[in-house]
Amino acid sequence: MTLLKSQRLPIPSQKFGCRTYSPSPLVVDFAMEEEAHLEAAMMVADLSSPSSVKPGSSGAQGSPTNQAGLSKYAQLLSVIEEMGRDIRPTYSGSRSSAERLKRGIVQARILVRDSGMPEIVKLTSLNTELNADAVEWCPISGLENLLACATYELVEDEEKCEDKLEQYRRGYIYLYELQQDLSLKEVSKTETPGILDCKWSRRRISGHVCLATVDAVGKLRLFKYLPETSTLVGLSSLSLSGDSKSLLLSLDWSNVLSSADDGCSIVVSDSSGSVHVVSITQDKLTLTSSRKAHEFEAWIAAYDYFNTSVFYSGGDDCKLKVHDTRVDLETAVRSSNEHRAGVTSIQSNWLQEHSLVTGSYDERILFWDTRTMKRPRADVASPGGVWRIKHDPFDCRLIACPCMYGGSVVVDSGLPTPSVIVTYDFHKNINYGIDWCWRDEETNASPVSNLLAVCSFYDKLLSLAYLSKDTP
Repeated sequence: MTLLKSQRLPIPSQKFGCRTYSPSPLVVDFAMEEEAHLEAAMMVADLSSPSSVKPGSSGAQGSPTNQAGLSKYAQLLSVIEEMGRDIRPTYSGSRSSAERLKRGIVQARILVRDSGMPEIVKLTSLNTELNADAVEWCPISGLENLLACATYELVEDEEKCEDKLEQYRRGYIYLYELQQDLSLKEVSKTETPGILDCKWSRRRISGHVCLATVDAVGKLRLFKYLPETSTLVGLSSLSLSGDSKSLLLSLDWSNVLSSADDGCSIVVSDSSGSVHVVSITQDKLTLTSSRKAHEFEAWIAAYDYFNTSVFYSGGDDCKLKVHDTRVDLETAVRSSNEHRAGVTSIQSNWLQEHSLVTGSYDERILFWDTRTMKRPRADVASPGGVWRIKHDPFDCRLIACPCMYGGSVVVDSGLPTPSVIVTYDFHKNINYGIDWCWRDEETNASPVSNLLAVCSFYDKLLSLAYLSKDTP
């Protein structure tokens, strides 16, 4: 199976029964001319006592301004729900339903305009030379302006490669610094084999700021950052592919909640379906255990940050598995088939115990309580296969996901039902990387907060953007 290519399922058409419908001209024709009249009615209603206008009365019927105490966002959701109930009757010629739907369209337009709905605004973009597939902001205090971007490219002509094994799939690690004007300045470029994932350690390792990478020649590599030269220097590497020549696909650090500098570990997944646990002691990488976890590619592996004896893996066999290093290495503790295609992304919430989020080629983002994994507690539709999941650094409420051919989305997990609140369509082909900047508002040099870095593969693009509004 070819790696790093979308296996996204076709997006189904919106249907009622077996018939596909298009918007009714009866509804759309008068929407624009009605808007001015409805706005006037809403302004009159604003000047009146809310209790003086009863639901269903003429004039400001169904006007969101009469939904006292509700945010504009909640009012918009209510209007959309009402519109959904009126769609079908319009196709059987119901004039009253068409009138209500027409008013709903106008109300929705006004609410979208006035509610200050969040959006992702692009600040800058740049070319990455090779195919970009991972971005990571440094979480270490004082270095939050440091961004790593990893690239991967399949060299077409092996004859031109000096070292066919190492260079057949080549890559770079770019380091950028965020400037005062919110531009990105490239400060170093480190040549490597093609990289498929990279992550900064949340804690210093033996005093060093460390970045780990996994690559196309089956090696886990540990780099240290040298602030005086803004460069990366290799500390240690470990081959995990053996004779299989497997590609390493993902990694995760165990020390997210740890206070110790040493004694942490990294879990790695590979294209043969195996997962590996590697310990780190004084800059040295040592293989602790390996297990065959999935029949096909193990796209992702991630720790339970509250109990790092437990980690999760997701594979192209559509399975989400729970592993415990304290028990039988060959048997998963639990396994779920809830996803209908390959499981490609997993992240544990480091502020809320027992909270896990997973994503898949099936274009779904699932929220789990890890104490009972028979079924997810929430299921959110995404516009494409979900390649990575990134909780925001400050309260883990917002979750950013690159959705391959479907752009990127931010999900608000703090709503009564987690929902996509904004999409980012600047990157077209294929969205593989996204991450939140760790700078809080107090350290920002400008009012802009909620900074995101996003990268895409065949576009060879890295962009910097921000979430323009607070969550509803």
